Amino acid sequence: MRTTRMATALAAVALSMLTGGTSSAAVPAGQVPHRAEATAVYAVSGHWVAPVKGYLGGQWLLFHRGDTVTLRGKGYFVLRWEIEYWRGTGTVSMPTFTDRQGTFMHVASAGHRMDAPVPGGEAGQTWMGKPSTGYETLPAGTPMIWVNEYYYLDGTITVTCQEAENGKNGRYNLGVAPKSWQQVESDVHPAGSGIPGVVLDADAASPPSASSSEGGTSSGATPSTPVATDAAGNAPETPTAKAAAPGASLASTGASSVTPVLAVAGATLVVLGGGLLRLRRRRTAPSRTPRG
Repeated sequence: MRTTRMATALAAVALSMLTGGTSSAAVPAGQVPHRAEATAVYAVSGHWVAPVKGYLGGQWLLFHRGDTVTLRGKGYFVLRWEIEYWRGTGTVSMPTFTDRQGTFMHVASAGHRMDAPVPGGEAGQTWMGKPSTGYETLPAGTPMIWVNEYYYLDGTITVTCQEAENGKNGRYNLGVAPKSWQQVESDVHPAGSGIPGVVLDADAASPPSASSSEGGTSSGATPSTPVATDAAGNAPETPTAKAAAPGASLASTGASSVTPVLAVAGATLVVLGGGLLRLRRRRTAPSRTPRG
């Protein structure tokens, strides 16, 4: 059993290398620093797809190249990822964050890494692709994204989908929605058997205080530089069909969409190469190939 687990971990690492993702600096444990929340993040302009049952979770859905939403407020929001490898594979043109005013920072990643094995999927299948279709990859040097990427905003920021740059490259969907600090913290540190995400807020290096912090920098993000990330433990998303006509009406201020997060084992794996080799020498019969 232990040998099988290690072999599964080794396979996951190999798949991670295929996707081209790298690890980002992160704090795997500890509370997400609680920054000041005054106004739930809301949309002031943009061009997006309205939520529909069965679509990717989110309040403002960016499904097409050029879809955009300008956000304002003092609080947290999420970018929920869906990689559409079934529509063709290539390098993902990461979304951009522009027109920044005030404080904007990447604070946490949760759910599952997108290069993690898909529960019940075919051998080798991850959230980035599978052997029968190929895998979408990230730009060189970009840390692997997680399904839920969390940001803190005190001001204004514009998020733009940049999929299919020059009419090619990887396709993806983004579900953008306001979140409370408690929702972020609960996703990063899920109850029960859920696998923790990672804390990216620079203030996580010091013990969180009872008072909220209103300062901080963009944690590596600049107004025009896409921010990528890292994850661990979410239920499969049903492939989202592209909407025929994107919606452009403004969403309700402060309304929060529901983004269910279920724990899925197999996201943060540690491979002990030496131990695996010793265990292989002790085996008397070959083990079955683990499912991806």
